[in-house]
Amino acid sequence: AAGEAFALVDRAQWSGEADAQRRRAAFLEGRLAAAELTLEERTEKLRVYGREQVEQQNAVGALRLELEAERRDKDEALAALRKAEAAAAAAEEEAGAAASAAGAARAQTEVVQRKLEASQALLATKEEEIAGINLVVENLKQKLKNVTEDLQRKVQELGLATNKINVLETTHQLDLANRARLLEGERRAAAAARAAAGQKPGQAAAAAAWWGGLINTSLLGGTKNALWKLVING
Repeated sequence: AAGEAFALVDRAQWSGEADAQRRRAAFLEGRLAAAELTLEERTEKLRVYGREQVEQQNAVGALRLELEAERRDKDEALAALRKAEAAAAAAEEEAGAAASAAGAARAQTEVVQRKLEASQALLATKEEEIAGINLVVENLKQKLKNVTEDLQRKVQELGLATNKINVLETTHQLDLANRARLLEGERRAAAAARAAAGQKPGQAAAAAAWWGGLINTSLLGGTKNALWKLVING
């Protein structure tokens, strides 16, 4: 009777622990679902950042092409200026009618010089724009790096949560198996106590006391496996 009472108390305790384990597993499953949703959102943001970076790179490429065209115009203007200066120098050495040609060449040189100055100012503006675009590109790269690192941390957290759930499930199964073995041992102990009840009064009382003390020790001292071995070995 004492063994059966201890068995009922033990089963009640293990039932409460099993419920707690199941609630814990449900809570971890909820966290896992939230982590997976966050992972999908981070992935989508990463794709958006990637597209924005490609667009910025395309814009930078177009501006570089435009800058190269402006530089070619500058080179052509410089070449024209040199030609005009050479023509002016030759015209100055000529006499008479060549003087008017020299004046026209100087006027053309001034026009070319103004064009050159305008081209240089535009070139400086384009270079500033390119510097600003490069800064934006660097910022986007840093954001992409941050998002990638955050995504990697979320993946690691997801793996840890999955491992915890697996460990809890394995522990729960092992606990159930240990409980089943302990209950079987306690049943055999109770049967032995009942069998001992058919002996003389003094012997029956001694057997019941021995079995009750052993079961009580197994419950309080954590020696259930030892009790099981004793019952199996008779």
